[in-house]
Parts: sequence; structure tokens; C-alpha cells
Amino acid sequence: MNAFLKNNFAKLNATELAQIDDFYPEAEQFPGMGTYWRTAANAYGEMRYICPGIYLSSVFPKYGVLESWNYQ
Repeated sequence: MNAFLKNNFAKLNATELAQIDDFYPEAEQFPGMGTYWRTAANAYGEMRYICPGIYLSSVFPKYGVLESWNYQ
């Protein structure tokens, strides 16, 4: 999982990866997938899509957009 995340977010350091490991413990298993497949998918999805969306929604009011929605 850490290698996958590091390949997608090159500036992650060892401390950050250790914290991600704490936040995302081993999740449910799927046949034919690796032990941490779902865990990696959860972390990647939040890092790539959820967190940036929340950040952008928080910035809009600073630029006059008073209504915005962030779907999860």
C-alpha cells in the first residue's frame, strides 16, 4: 500500500506514510485481491478525491461563491 501511495504522491515521507498506516488499518478482503487492496483504495480515494473536494468547497466563499455542495 505504501509503495502504491508513494508512486502516486511522490512527496509523501516516511512519517506521513506511518500516519496513513495508523489511519487506515487492514480493511475487508476481496477474493483475488491483495491483503491491503481495499485499505489502499480507501486511502487513495480520500487523498485524491475527497480531501481536495472538501478543500475547494472551503475556499469558494472567499471568492464570493456563497453556496456550494460537496458530495461524498
